Amino acid sequence: MSRSSLVPASALSHDGEPGLLRITGSGTRTDRTVDFTTEGGNELPAGTVASWSGTLTVPSEGDYWLGIQSLGAIGELVVDGTVPATVAGAPTADGLADTRTRIRLTAGAHTLSLNLVPDLSATPVQLRLNWVAPQQPSAHHDAAVAAAQGRTRNSARPALATAVLERR
Repeated sequence: MSRSSLVPASALSHDGEPGLLRITGSGTRTDRTVDFTTEGGNELPAGTVASWSGTLTVPSEGDYWLGIQSLGAIGELVVDGTVPATVAGAPTADGLADTRTRIRLTAGAHTLSLNLVPDLSATPVQLRLNWVAPQQPSAHHDAAVAAAQGRTRNSARPALATAVLERR
């Protein structure tokens, strides 16, 4: 799987407004993205229970990888009323647990909710909603091929990339 990126604010909305609606025991608010980390200085308090709801609008039909990266909590993703099966990935560079699901989506709007419950660690809650859109893998592949063929600023080709290209 290609490297994931934060689901952009332009893809998230609720009730015709930008962002997802977050509901907690203390009220509601709108979040443009779901990106709460210690590194970003906006982690959520330990013990946070929250849910986000709204619409995920995708630009094209295809297989999307949707991911929840978290620490201090467990997240559940619901897309179009269904809880898709998830798989665990390697921890992220900043130490968050990475769970993801591959789901086929048609172009356009899809209902989305994310439910968060704290784990037993009593640590601040960190959470990100990431994706790999269908066009991302080919873009990463094309960039890797260009680099291997010496079409980047650094014209030296790594030996492994050269060997891969020579097998074609």
